[in-house]
Formats: sequence, C-alpha cells, structure tokens
Amino acid sequence: TAPGALWDQAVRRAPTKPRPLINLARVLEAQKFDEAAAQLSLRAVDAAMDRRRPPYQRALARASALTNLGHLHTKHGDTPRALYVLDLVLSEQPRFAVALFNKSVILARLGRCQDSDALWQQAMASATTALPPRPCA
Repeated sequence: TAPGALWDQAVRRAPTKPRPLINLARVLEAQKFDEAAAQLSLRAVDAAMDRRRPPYQRALARASALTNLGHLHTKHGDTPRALYVLDLVLSEQPRFAVALFNKSVILARLGRCQDSDALWQQAMASATTALPPRPCA
C-alpha cells in the first residue's frame, strides 16, 4: 500500500528515528502484521531515548510507541500487560490523550464504567484531535 511503502522507505532512510518506526508499526498493525508492528514499536521505544533528541521529543516518541504497544497487547487479550504499559505511559505523560483513551476502553470492557468515564473525560480535555465516543455510552 502507499502508506506502507512510504513509511517503509522512511525507516530504511532513517532507521534510528522513532516517528517512521511508529508510523510503519501502525500501518503493519492495520494490515494484520501484529508481530512486526510490536517489534517496530519496541525499536521506536529504544530510538526515542536517543539523547541527541530534545527531552520533549524523547518523551512524546516514547509515549507514542508504548501506547501502540499497549494497544497491541489489548488486541491480543493481554489486558494485564496492556494496563501495565499504559500505566507506565501515564506515569510519565499523565495527559497523553491516546493512552488515557485506550485505558478507558479497557476499563469499560472490564465493567468499570465510572473509572472509564473519568479517563475518557481526561482524554477529551487533553486531546488535540477528535476521539471516539465514550466507551461506556
């Protein structure tokens, strides 16, 4: 696909930059190549910690890559691991909207709608783009 080819080429040209790794991982997940997506997400976590990057870039890239990894764990039914990863992200970036939303979805599936709604509200307050509707609605 065009997005896959674009991000694959970007990873080949800049194999230590987190953004291409993160975006190619998302494309591969959409194409059902979850193991490859998980490996790229882990590579992105490592790449994010490169000290040559400004601290805010390291933090954002790490949070994005870990959130993608948490999503993959959720998708494969590993709820404890997904919650662990998302809690790690939120301990470092408490207002990271995608991690807040993903955790709210997990809590909704566990029947913890009050906790889910609280996280969804936090996600909405922090989001810079539209999020899906409230998971417990």
